Amino acid sequence: MKQGFKKSVEGLTSDVKESGIWLVIHLPYIIFWVVVLLAAGLMIGFIVRHCRTRKSSKETKGTGKASAKMNQSLQDKREPSQK
Repeated sequence: MKQGFKKSVEGLTSDVKESGIWLVIHLPYIIFWVVVLLAAGLMIGFIVRHCRTRKSSKETKGTGKASAKMNQSLQDKREPSQK
């Protein structure tokens, strides 16, 4: 029984070492893909935000005083920390 347990622990130790080696070898690839995916996500978020603000400014453009009030209220909602 002791020998079986010892073999199990040795197998587990070997597997942990192999997993660590695999991680160290593949770490540059993992970091590369994390950076690529983060950059893509940030660009998509920026594009979506930019399109939304452009669309809303085109919709409110040309309505006179109501447009100015709407734009002011939008600015107040967006920038509460700059007051």
